[in-house]
Amino acid sequence: MAMLQSATSAILEVLVNPMGLVDMGVNIISVRDSWKQHHHSLEAGERLHLEALKVSQAQHSEALHHGLSQHQESIFVSKDQHDQSLHVSRVMHDEALSRSKSQHEEQMKHSYMETRRENLRDLLSETLDEAQS
Repeated sequence: MAMLQSATSAILEVLVNPMGLVDMGVNIISVRDSWKQHHHSLEAGERLHLEALKVSQAQHSEALHHGLSQHQESIFVSKDQHDQSLHVSRVMHDEALSRSKSQHEEQMKHSYMETRRENLRDLLSETLDEAQS
């Protein structure tokens, strides 16, 4: 940093007081030429930097777009798998519910028939008892 300040100071001295350096045997034209070359180098470096930045931004944007596309595709596949799994679960649930209902109805019929037989047995037994008495 100190070196940059010193160089800037020397350049400003040449620009402000060119005769002072001529007295010391320094060629003012070569100092100005060096300054111009330095300035042009800085401008060229800045242009290269901006071009590289544009390329980097374009690559970043492309990578971001690609990543987003992959993410969306992944979401679509995941949703499709979820929907299929949900459908299979619903079908299995409906089948189990249907079997359970059938078994329940069968048990209810059986229970009804048993109750009816017991009631008829009891009625028959009472009737026989009354007939014998």
